Amino acid sequence: MLSNPALLFCDEPTTGLDSFMAENVVQVLSKLAKSGRTVVCTIHQPASQLYLMFDRVMFLAGGRTAFLGSPRECIQFFEDCDAPCPHNYNPADLIIHTLAVVPHEEDVCRQRISQICDAYESGHYGHAVVEEVEKIPVTEVPRGRRRLDFFTQVAALLHRYSLDNLRNPSLARAKLLQKFVMGIFVGLLYLRVSLFFL
Repeated sequence: MLSNPALLFCDEPTTGLDSFMAENVVQVLSKLAKSGRTVVCTIHQPASQLYLMFDRVMFLAGGRTAFLGSPRECIQFFEDCDAPCPHNYNPADLIIHTLAVVPHEEDVCRQRISQICDAYESGHYGHAVVEEVEKIPVTEVPRGRRRLDFFTQVAALLHRYSLDNLRNPSLARAKLLQKFVMGIFVGLLYLRVSLFFL
C-alpha cells in the first residue's frame, strides 16, 4: 500500500479473522476498488454478507470457469442449473458444495461440474464476459506515477513499527529480550573462534 499500487492482489485477506473484522477488511477493499484501484481477492467460505459485498465473483472448478459475474447473478445462474439457494442459506456455501468433488461420487460430481461450466460458457453470462473483454481497446500501458523513494518507504515502515511497539509494550519487551538472548547465544558460540575460521 505504500507505493499506492493500481492493482492489488489479496490472498485470503479474511483468513483467521472473526466475522466483524472480516467485514471491515472487505469494506476497506471495497472502498479501494471504488477509488479506482483494481482489487483481486481469493476467499474461501465467506459469510453471506461478505459474499454480497463483492462487485464480481469468479468460481473455478476443474480448471474451468464455472461463473464470472455479480454475486446476485451467480445465485440466479446456479438456480437455472438446478442448484437453487434455499431461503436463509449462504449462497457461497451452496456454490462451493455444488462444485465440490465428493469422495466415492467423483464421476457424478465431475459430470455436474462439466455441465455447469458448459452452461456458463455457452450461455448469456459467458457470452457477456467475452463481449466485454473484446470491447476493451488494446493500448500501450502508460507509465504510472513515480514510486515512493526508498527512504520514504523506510520511514513509513519505521513509523508503523514504532506505533505497533507503543501499542503492545509487552510484545516489544519480549522481542527485545529475544534479540538480547540470541545475541548472547551467538556471541558465546563464536567466543574463542579465531578470525581465520570465520
